[in-house]
Amino acid sequence: MATEKPLPFVYQFAAGAVAGVSEILVMYPLDVVKTRVQLQTGKGVGEDSYNGMVDCFRKIIRNEGFSRLYRGISAPILMEAPKR
Repeated sequence: MATEKPLPFVYQFAAGAVAGVSEILVMYPLDVVKTRVQLQTGKGVGEDSYNGMVDCFRKIIRNEGFSRLYRGISAPILMEAPKR
């Protein structure tokens, strides 16, 4: 019966970092949109109000640019590797 050795720490650290950063890159824009939808004031209808998640995505990208979905992502990414 062969006994398997665990992966070295460097490989485990790198795998955790890649997994964590990948998760943040995918989920961060969804969190930004969710927060904006939750924080909109009132239920008014108009250009500024969001009618749902997809509408919020469209308005952010159209009015502010794609990069605004990732604004403030540096801190979560820097903390992800040590966390994992």
